[in-house]
Amino acid sequence: MNCPSCQVTLLMGERLSVAIDYCPQCRGVWLAPGQLERLLQTQTPAAYAPSAHGRGHDDERRRGGHHDGKHGWLRKLLD
Repeated sequence: MNCPSCQVTLLMGERLSVAIDYCPQCRGVWLAPGQLERLLQTQTPAAYAPSAHGRGHDDERRRGGHHDGKHGWLRKLLD
């Protein structure tokens, strides 16, 4: 199967028993129906809970903090 964005042949990987198709060129990730839900169920629920102070994820950047960007939860999942 080719990448819908750049037409490069997709590579297949597996993480937490979930098949993941990814593009080595544009780094796009494609999952079969229901697979995202499976991946999310294996993650720690606290990672998705709003913080106690009610600030959004963008507030870290405004205060000069580090924003995960490419090193967010999906990147960690695929590493």
